[in-house]
Amino acid sequence: MIELLLDEEYTEELTKRISGATAEILFTQFHIGMKSTDGKSLINEILRGIASASARGVFVSCLMPNIDRKAQYQDGNIRSMEYMTTAGIHCYYMGYEYSIHSKFFLFDKSIAIIGSHNLTDRSLKSTFETSIVTDAENVCKNLSRKYNHLIARAKKFSL
Repeated sequence: MIELLLDEEYTEELTKRISGATAEILFTQFHIGMKSTDGKSLINEILRGIASASARGVFVSCLMPNIDRKAQYQDGNIRSMEYMTTAGIHCYYMGYEYSIHSKFFLFDKSIAIIGSHNLTDRSLKSTFETSIVTDAENVCKNLSRKYNHLIARAKKFSL
């Protein structure tokens, strides 16, 4: 199975897969646009869903770009990693020697959502982004292997 996800299809599929995960969620994001932890936004709803998955026993791990660099998007990334870490999610970020721009979610090693969507209001509401969802075994296996390879080189985020 491979399906194209456009516009609200992405958030609908992502939400469905987060709530349906039973064992593991691995994901990479370049930018998570969390403005506050108490606000009612689509980003916060997605992050609360990920936190809920962790609370019900799903292993959740997130990999982000280098947070040491002073970039305009870093406040949202740091805020979201603080929130996720507090919720028991394993958060990592890359050091200076290697950059990450990838955006994917891997659910239970069997379903992947891959594409250009950042978890930002702009990406989810007002820009043309494309993603796919697939259960292709070779894709999921390779994403899992690459994720674990990157985590071995990454830094663990801590409060």
